[in-house]
Amino acid sequence: MEVEAFYMLGGDGVSQIRNKSKISMFPGFDLRIGWRAEYVLPEIHGAVGTGEPAFSMNYGRLQASIDRVEAIVTQSDQY
Repeated sequence: MEVEAFYMLGGDGVSQIRNKSKISMFPGFDLRIGWRAEYVLPEIHGAVGTGEPAFSMNYGRLQASIDRVEAIVTQSDQY
């Protein structure tokens, strides 16, 4: 399996991963899958004496999608 990845850490709390994976199913047939994921980093905040809760947490979020799937068929004359 071959993997090509691009990671981007955002200053706005959102990290992105773009990835291409190639999976050899059997000789002569490969699948190439392009996918991406976004992750919103968790937030911890709170204050004492301001009327806000002393501790509050947002657990973040992960969203992933498959952008494309390609089937690659190769033929060889060698046996």
